[in-house]
This record gives sequence, structure tokens and C-alpha cells, in this order.
Amino acid sequence: MSLDARFSAAIANKSLADPILDPVGLFFARWLLHYLVSLGILYFLLFDSFIPGMQTLPIIMMFAALILGYGATFVISTLVRRPRPYEGISEPQYKPFLKTYSFPSGHSSAAFSVAWSFLFSYVLFGSGISILLPILGLIMAACVAMGRVMIGVHYLSDIIAGMIVALLANIIVYYLLWQFAELTIR
Repeated sequence: MSLDARFSAAIANKSLADPILDPVGLFFARWLLHYLVSLGILYFLLFDSFIPGMQTLPIIMMFAALILGYGATFVISTLVRRPRPYEGISEPQYKPFLKTYSFPSGHSSAAFSVAWSFLFSYVLFGSGISILLPILGLIMAACVAMGRVMIGVHYLSDIIAGMIVALLANIIVYYLLWQFAELTIR
């Protein structure tokens, strides 16, 4: 068994055996992503009050990064076809609705896509934006990612790969949209 599989199994076993960590891990894994995306939508809808005329650009960037990151995750997982950690266990605590592969984590990719978009927006449009949102977003994304390991549907390397895919998706989206914005200004 690899080091990655041993660490992931230790985290999942500890979580499943703990009466507090078990429901917390399940909440993080299944529901926290929805709250994070909702926070992003609300925040960027209110963005116009921070920087007049810039309301739509950050929300477009966030959704573009989400779509690109999730698409890349789907393609990579289809090519790699890594089985999930619970496969071979008769009754796992939680199973995804659809038969999907483990590497990279789509939930981690989506959560970190939103969190990175908060950070990129802070860096690019900094005036009037609090650093607290990017920090909160990264903490929430890390909780989503760890929740996926805690319930036994991902390995640690899956969530790290999802985080990297999301970062690259945000870099590409922000670079391309920034280039497009410069072209339209000229």
C-alpha cells in the first residue's frame, strides 16, 4: 500500500470512528461546496459597490474557471481511471451517485476554483475588497477537500491534484480575460 493510500485510509478510518468527525466530514464533503459557490455569487453580485462598472467581470471569471477546472478534471479522471479508495469495501459510508474515478477530485477542483477566484480578484481589483474573503474561501475549499478524504472517496493526492487543476484553470481564465479586456480597451 502506498504512503498516499495509508495516510488517506488513516484519515478516513479516524473520521468514521469518531462521532463528531464523521458528520462533520460528511457535511464538508457533500454540502460546504454549495455554500462556497453561493458565497461567491453573492459576493461578486455585490462587487459593483466596491468597483463601479466591474460587477460582471469577476463573476464571469469565477464561472469560467469553475467550468474549465471541472472539465479538465473530468478529462484527466477519464484518462487516468484511478479507482476510489472505497472500492473493494462492501459497505462504504458514502458513494457518489454516478460511477466516477478518483483522480483528481472534482469537488476539490470546484471548491478551489471559487477560492482561487476570490484571491485573484483580490489581487487584480484589490481596492475596497477585504482579504478576509480569499482567506475564508481557501479555508472552506480545504475543508471540502479534506471532507472528501474523511468520508473515504478520495486519496490525499486526488485533492492536491484538484487544487492544482483549479489553480491552473484560474491562471488561464484570468490571463485570457485580462488579455481580452486589454484588447477591448485599446
